[in-house]
Amino acid sequence: MFKKYPETKNYFPKFREIPNEELWENPKMLWHGANVLNFLGAVVRKLEKPDTLLVLVEKSAVSHRHKDVQAMDYDKFADVWPAMMNEVFGNKVPAHALSGWAKLLTLFTDTTKGMEATEGGMR
Repeated sequence: MFKKYPETKNYFPKFREIPNEELWENPKMLWHGANVLNFLGAVVRKLEKPDTLLVLVEKSAVSHRHKDVQAMDYDKFADVWPAMMNEVFGNKVPAHALSGWAKLLTLFTDTTKGMEATEGGMR
């Protein structure tokens, strides 16, 4: 994501100064990645419980809004996610799985847009 959208790296003060080539070796980035994957695992486990899923998404969106993450940033993530998944899994990710992730990221985008509208836009 940082290659295509370098401005998004500014949301990560702990590793914003680390060159992109070194990020996958950096413990802070690996820790963040593990947290993201743990969260995504929790989200997947709640797919059959929409009310609980929405609570998880809203909590994450609130947390990210405190860092000034905007809805358009989720769109950027959604733009690069399929390529990231295919790179990690060797182009073996089924189209229906990528479609599911796209729907989930749309939920994040829409939730954040709702927060932005309530706040009157960015703070």
